[in-house]
Amino acid sequence: MKEKIIARRYADAYFNFARFYQEAEQIVGEFKSSKLLVEKEPGLFSFFISPEFTSQEKRDFIEKVFSSSFSLEFRNFLFLLLENRRVNLLVEIADYIRENYAHQEAQNALLKTTYPLELEVIQKLKTGLETALNKKLNLYLELDPTLLGGVQVVIGSMIIDGSVRKRIEEAREKLRELKKFY
Repeated sequence: MKEKIIARRYADAYFNFARFYQEAEQIVGEFKSSKLLVEKEPGLFSFFISPEFTSQEKRDFIEKVFSSSFSLEFRNFLFLLLENRRVNLLVEIADYIRENYAHQEAQNALLKTTYPLELEVIQKLKTGLETALNKKLNLYLELDPTLLGGVQVVIGSMIIDGSVRKRIEEAREKLRELKKFY
């Protein structure tokens, strides 16, 4: 679970950086290609994690092999993964980027409510979220009676919680804190 969270953070950070230099399709394409390469050549991971090769030898290899098909930004990202000993997360990062950014930068978002909302309300929520987050969203709906009211939005690893259940939990926590003083 921890590895998955770390992979998501790397993926989101890289995508937000790289989109200033490349189109989303190119970013997603590079990760798809890298995943195929790693699956086709399983010895590649062994090389990257092997202590027998120096960091410079690995960097030289990346420059030689990856320079014709991959952008400078992607190669630098590989260097970062190598330095931080996170190259083992490459496939998981590639999967996350493909799942979340393959639809022309639209990110999947889950809107949870306790009851069905009118289409106008859903559209206003979506527009507001897209404006606030500066992202295009693919909004999916889910009914969740445990929220007790309000809405909760899940976008990747971010949760925006405006539910009644959350408010009750916050009030309960404040009461516990006050109880300590009396």
